Amino acid sequence: MNKVASHIAALWAGVILAGNFIAPTAKFRAPSLELATALEVGRITFRWIAVAEIALLALLIVVVSFGTVPRAKWLALPVSLFAAQWILIMPSLDARTRAIISGESLPPSQWHLVYVAVEFLKLGAVLLLVWQWARGEVTTKNPAESTAASPEMS
Repeated sequence: MNKVASHIAALWAGVILAGNFIAPTAKFRAPSLELATALEVGRITFRWIAVAEIALLALLIVVVSFGTVPRAKWLALPVSLFAAQWILIMPSLDARTRAIISGESLPPSQWHLVYVAVEFLKLGAVLLLVWQWARGEVTTKNPAESTAASPEMS
């Protein structure tokens, strides 16, 4: 189960990297793309990336719940960061984006930097899971089972 969890977490890290760092950067560097259009596309893109992240999170939770994946509690960190992004940060960013799309001129805001910082933390946490699970040994949830199954103890 470690390898399965590691592969799912690696896919999640890829979604984070491609969807939240590479694609938005490329989009805003397109010289002929107007800001309002780029922001509209960004709103839709981030929503679909969130759907993909939720699907991968759900799959990871199932694998961790039914498997014997060590350090499963570490999954709480990226899950908490994801929740913070969508519950605490994204509503402000979305309201700002909608206002700019509708033509309002707004002063600079720190919310985008906060979102990016949390995104880097989440990516690091997911990559830590990948590394831990890829190199971790299979363990059981019940220590008595591992002692009974151990050849040294027979």
